[in-house]
Amino acid sequence: RDELEEKGFQLEYKDEEDELVNIQKSYETLYDLSGLTKEEQNILEAFSVFPYIPLAAETCNEWLLADAGVSEDDDILTGLYRKGWLQFDMKKAGYSLHPVFAKFIYEKCKPRIEAHHGLIKECQKCMETLEIGYNLEDYYYISFAENIVEKIGIESDIENIQFIDILAYLLQYMGRYKNAEVLYKKSIEVTEETFGKKHLETAISYSNLAVVYKKQGNYEMAEELYKESLMIHNEILGEEHFDTNACCNNLAGVYKKQGNYKMAEKLYKKSLHIYERILGEKHPFTATSYNNLAGLYRIQGKYGKAEKLYKKSLIIRRGLLGEEHPSIATSYNNFAVLYDDCGKYKKAKKMYEKSLILRKELLGEKHPSVAAIYNNLAMLYSNIGKYKKAEELFGKSLVIRKEVLGEEHPDTINSYNALAELYNNMKEYKKAEEFYKKSLTARLIMFGEEHIDTANSYNGLASVYRNQRNYEIALNYYLKAYNAYIYILGLTHKYTQIVYKNLKGAYMAYNPEGNFEQWLEEKMKETE
Repeated sequence: RDELEEKGFQLEYKDEEDELVNIQKSYETLYDLSGLTKEEQNILEAFSVFPYIPLAAETCNEWLLADAGVSEDDDILTGLYRKGWLQFDMKKAGYSLHPVFAKFIYEKCKPRIEAHHGLIKECQKCMETLEIGYNLEDYYYISFAENIVEKIGIESDIENIQFIDILAYLLQYMGRYKNAEVLYKKSIEVTEETFGKKHLETAISYSNLAVVYKKQGNYEMAEELYKESLMIHNEILGEEHFDTNACCNNLAGVYKKQGNYKMAEKLYKKSLHIYERILGEKHPFTATSYNNLAGLYRIQGKYGKAEKLYKKSLIIRRGLLGEEHPSIATSYNNFAVLYDDCGKYKKAKKMYEKSLILRKELLGEKHPSVAAIYNNLAMLYSNIGKYKKAEELFGKSLVIRKEVLGEEHPDTINSYNALAELYNNMKEYKKAEEFYKKSLTARLIMFGEEHIDTANSYNGLASVYRNQRNYEIALNYYLKAYNAYIYILGLTHKYTQIVYKNLKGAYMAYNPEGNFEQWLEEKMKETE
């Protein structure tokens, strides 16, 4: 203590105005006098990068000891705890570094990437073993990975580009599209600089970012990136390579979302013919291609064609995978959606129930795929007017999604929207309004104004107000939906035209003597 006070360190003191003084500089003095080993400094540097959340002791052993090049026998973490540098949370059995310590250690040491390759490697291993589709609480250390990227400068290092891509993929699964977009953009910068724009690694980076844009409803940017990726794959690997074919399928999926069914069909057929020729009919990739094309025909109302292809896909999958496989459950679900769409509700119900039983057996009760079947089955009951049964199943789906995916995941928000639609049909308008507003608020934050899901929330909320004869507010929301649909899908798309009719109907109810076309023209000019 004498030595510390000679250096100007005081444990606690106040200034002339009796205010407690920030003693961070004194902690720096303490750090210099502590006689820390190189390994101890390495561990404290790593902790200075982390968020202030206890990191499980077991994970600390995996990450930090490997990073510092020491073994558990050295008991270095316990030593740092006893010296007062680390905190230990007994309930969570985890170590953390106090934010005051973390701040000055980070600023003093400026952790460099070359000193922490071990930390990055071990963190990446943990991310690679995460099981997609299970409780997001298991993903608690994603925030540690984000801080590593942000504070160590990992984004500029080509050796660790896989770390960024894995983290971005997990963030995308969690519904954190903006965060994933930022990381994938960094990945593109590094791959372009390292390999050039006409390299397979760069093409993969383009495809990764395209997925995020597609999820966000930015189909124009997704299309552009998929086209660029497809061109590179064609030039390097040729038209008939599996990876090229995957790019072809991805681009077809964007065209389907945009309502450009001719281009989508052309690419799906091209991909299918390649798989049939190279792999033959009895191959999982060929079965998936049949499914993709069938899904397109279903959306277009070509139910006979869709059913035929779904059957081909199911026969192939049964032959290759047996009856008890997740892909078989997916095929049953596809049939159910098809029968639901064309009004064959008994057949649809039977297929949904078969899919549900199989998914429960294979994946357990608390899995997003099980929640999806509950949701689909609830939609069926809603379509046939069995609202109480629908409410029960929507509730089951919502409980699983909230627990497994979290409150802010897109699928959870979709459950709120589905419940809102149900309550609107049941004429329980207050409940409908509450759930539509919940979904709209979340979608605006997640996607912004110009996304198909946001537009759907606007349209749904407008219908609630229209049903209550509150036409002025209804018109406002219909206009927002109409503008969004025009931007995303174009003026002639069937969904845009449906909203147009809704908008016109609400206007004529509000102002029977008015000139709707003139009013709409004026409103569109205001929007511009």
